[in-house]
Amino acid sequence: MNIWLTSLTSGFKLYRSLAPYFLLACLPMIVFKKDRCFFRYLLTEAFLLYMTFLFAMVFLPLPTFSEAESLKRNAQIIPFYAVYDLFTNFSVCALLGLVFNIVMTVPFGVFLNLLFGLSKKDALLIGLLLTLFIEVGQYTGLFFLFKGSYRLFDADDILTNVLGCGLGFLFANKLRVLISGSLFARLSAPLHGSHRHSSAPVWSASGLQAHRS
Repeated sequence: MNIWLTSLTSGFKLYRSLAPYFLLACLPMIVFKKDRCFFRYLLTEAFLLYMTFLFAMVFLPLPTFSEAESLKRNAQIIPFYAVYDLFTNFSVCALLGLVFNIVMTVPFGVFLNLLFGLSKKDALLIGLLLTLFIEVGQYTGLFFLFKGSYRLFDADDILTNVLGCGLGFLFANKLRVLISGSLFARLSAPLHGSHRHSSAPVWSASGLQAHRS
């Protein structure tokens, strides 16, 4: 639990440092796009905030130099071992860890649906690639920056992360209904009155009514 709080604190500090650059990256969207909308900007900033915190949760804090000297490669490669261990040696900490690994990628699935307008199949593929990136980075000591693993590579993390991404994608379909009938629908309207006929992103005029399968 303490390492989660430490990682969240590191994520907040990292986002605070990167926020001006994120704003600069979004300026073209605000200034130059003819169909720019406030809700899309909010989604983009929320996505950048989430990715910053996700990076902090899976890679920070970094080990000290003295800790790095004793690191070795560590991996748990047995699928569903966490579920087996939960039933045979139940503990609240283990349950929270399992739930957290699912919840952690729920927002990612939401963003893939609402912001990027991906299909469910593509979203699951991107979710798999994301969790593989995380697990390989943890196993290799942040891609060989350190000589050993300072976080555990866990096959169950891949399964739970992809599950969380899928749940987030399905949840986003429900959000579309709420968004289309709320203030967000007006915030999502293009500022210049142009209407893009894309059924994918929620911030497009037609996308508010789209339900990806």
